[in-house]
Amino acid sequence: MVTGMYSYETYASAKSKEKETKETSEKPRGSVGYFKLMDDGDEAIVRFVYDDPKELVMAHVHDEPVGKNKHRRILCLRENARDDTEKCPLCARGDKYFAKVYLKLIEYTKDENGKIIHQAKIWERPESFADTIVEYINNYGGLKDTVFKIKRKGIRGSTDTNYILTPLPSTVFTEESGYIKDFSDFDKFYFYPHSFLSKTKEDIEEYIKTGEFPFHKKDGSTPTTTPTTPKESTSVVEEVVVKEEPKGIEPPTSVVTAPVGGQATSSTIPTTNTQSGDTNNPLMDRPRRRYDYK
Repeated sequence: MVTGMYSYETYASAKSKEKETKETSEKPRGSVGYFKLMDDGDEAIVRFVYDDPKELVMAHVHDEPVGKNKHRRILCLRENARDDTEKCPLCARGDKYFAKVYLKLIEYTKDENGKIIHQAKIWERPESFADTIVEYINNYGGLKDTVFKIKRKGIRGSTDTNYILTPLPSTVFTEESGYIKDFSDFDKFYFYPHSFLSKTKEDIEEYIKTGEFPFHKKDGSTPTTTPTTPKESTSVVEEVVVKEEPKGIEPPTSVVTAPVGGQATSSTIPTTNTQSGDTNNPLMDRPRRRYDYK
């Protein structure tokens, strides 16, 4: 064929690749956001990424000011509720902590053309909300195949806010209609530093003295000079504030339990960063105050 000429097959193939590239670029790949319903009556269509209660991640966290007009969740260093408060400098100075469950989900929204867009998000809820999720798992045998509508009941800022979860008909909310089961954004996701920060006792003590966490090099050492990059801005994704909840709870004197279908028990994460596969980072070589729903 003469140079400059091409077949219809070549044209159709190029057009197909162009369409595929455009559709792929429309989805915010590799990004995990924060799920929120801000006011009474707000609704969302979601799919939870759970088939087993053991997959739920729960944590005791402190809510601390970090930087200008920002707050971050900081993992409590106590291994269980009966530990001496001196093990966690934040508990020792009287800072209250929150018991949370962090839920992975896919939120479905529509763009200006009516096309369904899906994005991976994390929903932070009080620890007791895990019982609701476990009840649905027990009833439906896994949630990955079910699309839910979540509706908020409670005005913005209210401490008496509830969320109604309604399973939607699978014959309507199908993958063919755009509600696809794509969990790939969670493949390399880990909760710290996205949802909370994990710090050593020494780091927290420095934070209490100076109001800032020390900056660490990649090898885990602390530089002798002030770094040119912001100390925490590289790991801060978004402020997590749950305004409708009470300001905190006092450090408990007994072990936390969850009555529906299981018990929340303490566990220490292995010294290897199993979520990210990082076995060489010294900052990951320490216990973390997290626990599973068992």
